[in-house]
Amino acid sequence: METRNRLIELTDELARAARAYYSGKGELMDNYTYDAKYDELLALEEELDFFFPDSPTRYVGYNVSSASLKVQHEYPALSLSKTKSRNELTDWLGDHSGVLSWKLDGLTCQLTYDDGKLVTAATRGNGMVGEDITRNAKYFIGVPQTISDKRHIVVRGEAFMEYAEFDRVNAFYGGKYDNPRNLASSVVRARDSRVPASCKIHFMAFELVAPANNYFLASDALESLRVFGFGVVPHQVVSQTSIVSTVADFETEVQSTPFPTDGLVLTYNDLAYGRSLGVRGKSPRHSIAFKWADETVHSTLHHIEWSCSRTGLINPVAVFDPVWLEGTTVIKASVHNLTYMKQKRLSIGAGIGVYKAGKIIPQIAYCDSDHLDVDIPDSCPVCGTKTARRWNDDNTSEFLYCPNPKCGAKMVGKFERLCCRDALNIEGLSSKTIETFCSHGWLLNYADIYHLPYDKIEKLDGFGETSAANIRNAVERSRRTTTDRLLYGLGIPYVGRDVAKAISDYCGGEWSALWPFFVNSDSSLTCVDGVGPKIAKSIRDFFDYKENLRYVLDLAGELTIEVSPGFSGGETLSGKVFVITGKLEYFKNRNELVDVLNRWGAKVAGSVSKNTTALINNDVESETGKNKKARELGIPILSEAELLHRYKFLNTEDK
Repeated sequence: METRNRLIELTDELARAARAYYSGKGELMDNYTYDAKYDELLALEEELDFFFPDSPTRYVGYNVSSASLKVQHEYPALSLSKTKSRNELTDWLGDHSGVLSWKLDGLTCQLTYDDGKLVTAATRGNGMVGEDITRNAKYFIGVPQTISDKRHIVVRGEAFMEYAEFDRVNAFYGGKYDNPRNLASSVVRARDSRVPASCKIHFMAFELVAPANNYFLASDALESLRVFGFGVVPHQVVSQTSIVSTVADFETEVQSTPFPTDGLVLTYNDLAYGRSLGVRGKSPRHSIAFKWADETVHSTLHHIEWSCSRTGLINPVAVFDPVWLEGTTVIKASVHNLTYMKQKRLSIGAGIGVYKAGKIIPQIAYCDSDHLDVDIPDSCPVCGTKTARRWNDDNTSEFLYCPNPKCGAKMVGKFERLCCRDALNIEGLSSKTIETFCSHGWLLNYADIYHLPYDKIEKLDGFGETSAANIRNAVERSRRTTTDRLLYGLGIPYVGRDVAKAISDYCGGEWSALWPFFVNSDSSLTCVDGVGPKIAKSIRDFFDYKENLRYVLDLAGELTIEVSPGFSGGETLSGKVFVITGKLEYFKNRNELVDVLNRWGAKVAGSVSKNTTALINNDVESETGKNKKARELGIPILSEAELLHRYKFLNTEDK
C-alpha cells in the first residue's frame, strides 16, 4: 500500500512539474530533482506493472490550454529516451553511423512550409496537439519565411534564448525567470507578437520530418536545411569508435557555448533504418538523448546573501564551503526565490549537495534538513525599507521586493543602463564605479552624471588623476547622442533597443517630436509599429511620475541630441551568411559581433557550407577544419580588419 501511495504521489507531483516546465510557466522543481523522482517513478511502475494514464513517463509535454489556438501535428512530436552512460551510447549505435548534436534547452517547435512559404509554426504541446505560434515565428533568427523548395516541408527544431539575451531581457521582467528556457518559452508563446519582435529568439533545426524519403542520411538532410536558410544545430557524424571522443569534445565546449544545452542527441544517420525501428511508448527509436551525469559534491551552507537589483527584486544566493566542481572552485549558487528555498528546505549549517546544471550554472541539489531555517530579511539590505512579498503572474513562485523607488540599488541600475554601450556609451563607468559614486551621493538624478566632483574622485582609493581625467573625457564625449539611444538609456520597463528605435523612427528621429507623447496623458504610442498597450502603458506610467519627467528634462538639457540615423540593416547585408571562429580582437566577444551582423540584416551560421558568404577568422592562414572547408568551397576567409574594411558601415554606429 505504501509503494502504491508513493506512485500516486510521484505521478501527481511530476505531472504538475512537467506542465509548468513545458508550458513555460516556471519550474516547480529543478532538473536534478525531477530526474531523480522520474527515475523513482519509472522503477515503481515497473515493479507494480501499473501506471496511470497521465503519468509523465507515458506522455509528452503539456496539454494546450483552451484559450490557445490549437494545431494538430501532422507528425507526432515525441520525446526521446535518455541515458547518462557513454558506454550505452556506444552499444546503442553499434556498427551504424550516427549524428551527434547538442540537446538544446529551449522549446521544441514544428514548422510547416507549402509552396516555399511558412504556413504554420507550432509548439510541441502534448506531442499530438500544439499551440499556434506562426505570427511569432517570423521573428525567430534561423526561421526563413520562404525557401526554394516548393514541396510540402515539415521541420522540427528548438527555439531558445542565448545567455546574454536572457540576462538583458530578464532584467526588464524583474528577474522573475530562473533560466533562459523559461523566458524563451514565455516569449515564444506570447499572444502579442511584439514581445518576440523585441527579443532575440533563435531557432535551430534538428530534424527534417517531411518529405521523409528524399534523403538517405540525416547529415545530408541537415545540410539541406542549412542551405534553405534555417539555423541548424551544430553536429558531428560519428561511428562506434569515435563517439566517446566526440562526446568528450562536446563536453569541453559546454562552458563556451552561448546557448543553453542539457546534453546531446544521437541519431542513426541512416534515415530509413531509423524509421524502420518504430516507436516504443512515447519515444522514437531512431534517436537517444544523452544527459550529462551531474557531478554532485557535498558542502555546508553558511548563510544566504540578499542583494537588491535595479528592478527592486531582492535575490537570495546561497554561500557555502568552497568546492571543486567541473574544473572551477564554487562557493555560491543562486536559490532564486522564496518558494525555491522552501522546496529545498534550506537550513543554515546543514549539509548540501552542489552541482552545475548543464555543467555551467551552480545549483543546490539537496539539503540535509526537514524544514526551512533561514532568516528572511524584513528590510531591504541596501536602503532599509520594509520589504514586500509578491507572487509571479502564474502564482508559482514568491519573491522578495524593495518597494522604495529611490533605493540605492535601483539608482545603480538606473545609471548602469544610462551609461551602457547602447545608450550614452560612457566608457570607464563600470558597475563598481557607479556603485561607488552612488554610495557617495554623487548620482541621484540623470543629469548628475555631467556634474561629477572630479577633484574628489581623484582622491578615492583606486582612482587618481588619470582615472578621473579618463572618466571626465568619456562623460564629455557622451554629450552628443541620438534620440533612440537616449530613450533606451532611460530604462523604461519593456523599452528595449528595438522599441526605442521604432519610436524614434516614427518621430523622424527628432527628440522634440516625442514630447507630446510624454507630457500629454491623452497621447499614446500604440500607433507605433511594435508598441502595444503594455509597452505604451509602461511609458505613460514612467512619465506620469513627475520626478521622472523633471529628471529627463534636466538630462536632455545637458545633451546635444542628434537625429537618429535611419539606416536599415535589412537592405545592407540581407541574404549574407557569416561564420565566426577563433579569437576576436576588435569586438569584445563573439556575441557582440553576431549582434552587429544581425542588426545589419546578416545571418550567422555555426559551420561553413556553400551558402556561406565569408568565414571570419583573424588567423586567416590556420589549418582549422573551418578554414580548410572554406578553402575547399572557395569561400573567402576574412580577418576582423578585412571585414570592417569591406563593409565600412559596420564601423559607424556599432563601435
